[in-house]
Amino acid sequence: LYDPRGPWLLRGNTEFMFGAEYCGIPRGPESMYTGPLIGLRYNFVQPNSSVVPFLELRGGLGYTDAAGPWQVKHHLPDLGQGQKFTFTFSMGSGLRYDFNERYSVALEATFKHISNLYMSEPKYQNHGANVVGGLLGFNVMLNGLVPFLPE
Repeated sequence: LYDPRGPWLLRGNTEFMFGAEYCGIPRGPESMYTGPLIGLRYNFVQPNSSVVPFLELRGGLGYTDAAGPWQVKHHLPDLGQGQKFTFTFSMGSGLRYDFNERYSVALEATFKHISNLYMSEPKYQNHGANVVGGLLGFNVMLNGLVPFLPE
């Protein structure tokens, strides 16, 4: 969104991000989540360094394979989403390695919360799903490639 600025260790910039995600859920009534995400990432940019630490916050809409929830069908307490349409919030921290000004890879530790926001019909309690894990990503800078983004 802007060129790197700020004092010494806090020197950096903010990026607007969008993308898609797939998340496996190893236990519980759902086994997967997928959907688009948007968010902001603050990069701690140091001069002449290809390694960039970052912090980020993202949110989005999604799809999960919840059918019921599973527990209700099996006469257990309802702990699932109760619907396939979900919302998500995630925050993470990691390192990005810049190959050049357009392409990079990132390794990140992240926390994600998947929720029905009490919107399921019939109404099920919003137990949500919390996921802690890692992400490996390939990034492409779009400024200059998309007409409405600044150079």
